[in-house]
Amino acid sequence: MLARWLQTPSRLASCALLVALALGAFLHFAPTPSSYGKGMEVLGQPATGLYLGRPQAIRSDEWMVYTPYVQMAVAKAPATDTGAPYHVPLRSFMPLPVRDWGLAFKPYYWGFLVLPPAQAYATTFLFHSLAFVLGWMLLFRVLGVRTLVAFPGALVLYWAQFTQVWWTTNAGSFAYGPWVVVAWATIANPVARTLVASYLLCTWVIASGYPPFLYAFGLALAVLVAAFRRDLFTLPRVATALAAIVVAAAVGYAYYDAIYEVMAHTVYPGDRRVTGGGVPWQELLAHLLPWFSTTGFEPIPQVINSNACEIGVLGSILPAAAIAYSPWRTLRFDRRHRVPIALVLGTLAFVLA
Repeated sequence: MLARWLQTPSRLASCALLVALALGAFLHFAPTPSSYGKGMEVLGQPATGLYLGRPQAIRSDEWMVYTPYVQMAVAKAPATDTGAPYHVPLRSFMPLPVRDWGLAFKPYYWGFLVLPPAQAYATTFLFHSLAFVLGWMLLFRVLGVRTLVAFPGALVLYWAQFTQVWWTTNAGSFAYGPWVVVAWATIANPVARTLVASYLLCTWVIASGYPPFLYAFGLALAVLVAAFRRDLFTLPRVATALAAIVVAAAVGYAYYDAIYEVMAHTVYPGDRRVTGGGVPWQELLAHLLPWFSTTGFEPIPQVINSNACEIGVLGSILPAAAIAYSPWRTLRFDRRHRVPIALVLGTLAFVLA
């Protein structure tokens, strides 16, 4: 529909002009979702340059760790912080714009090669956001969802509580997984499919040096494809997937091997674990009823020893609304959908268990 509308030269020129103006304004103001204003407060400095909203203390991993790391990496172009007495390598599970071979798998940081630091940092978050929305929309299309539903669905995921509270330090974990599946599912040529899927999977792995997000989204993506596109599980495509996994595992290990070795022996996060029965029932129920256990972004008083990140869930009230307002005939059980429904509900039960 949009493509047909843009076929008129004047409309196409108008859209191009609007995009150019929007990009120019973006590069001028260089907005980011960073809460570094909190860091400035801790240092006793005025927080300047705030256009909208307010800094959030909960994302201390961003304003106390990630953003200062990025500043160090930009100020120290080599891969080592020569300003510190220990010459610490600037390679972290939070991906940084370090000019080593890993930069080839960090396209969101390529702006640092040509733009001033402020504009490059802003384009990093813009790149993540566009990759997230477009990637999940394309994935939904691959799964058989109409564009008019897939695009709003991607926006729902983007603005979901879980996505937003973790976004500033884990955007790459959320944005690039769908692209791997889209490439694997849509590229016909096996060689091109293997190369593109391998590159995208390497990008995702290096952007997700903290493994739990890889596990969670990898499981979700595998279940979605198995439920709604079982036709994709042919021998050539499975071989492509296995090849891409081997390549990405090798690249990820080569890039992060020293870091994994150190972090595995730390109390946090190396020894962080949650055992069975360790999640309160209010938090479990929130996966089915979003906002059940929160007021705003914060936990309700009944949920103790938690915070906005730990209580965040990836969901919306849309499924409940669909059930509540749809005519009964649209909700009747269809035998053709037994396998998808069983896979999705079975996986949900497994995760809740």
